[in-house]
Amino acid sequence: MQSQIPAVDTNQQTQNLSFAKVLAGNVSIGSPASYDSAGNPATFTQDNGDGILIRVGTFTNPFSLANSWAGNTIDTTITHNLGRVPIGYYVTKKTVSCDVYDGSISPTTSTITLRNTNGINGDTIVYIF
Repeated sequence: MQSQIPAVDTNQQTQNLSFAKVLAGNVSIGSPASYDSAGNPATFTQDNGDGILIRVGTFTNPFSLANSWAGNTIDTTITHNLGRVPIGYYVTKKTVSCDVYDGSISPTTSTITLRNTNGINGDTIVYIF
């Protein structure tokens, strides 16, 4: 569910229904926008969560993703365009055993630098928030 710009509404019933709709599970961090040839999500739409899902491909980047790891334990700069400095990230999916951790460059309002212990083989999806 995409976020909506609220209008001024003095009708308490309408406000209560809107609030109930959110509490009933209509909050989403993102949805797949496109898929690679193997049927896995390649890109995501940003829904009404305050972050963004980004897939970071392996070093060889066989699916031509916008982001791919620079190698094992090497700084990889990922563009998030949140318009603010992110406070963290979650790894939501990984194809191999690996750890994703902070890079040596501080995050900015448009980028974050991360490292992957198995970036040569690891294809991951991170939620940056």
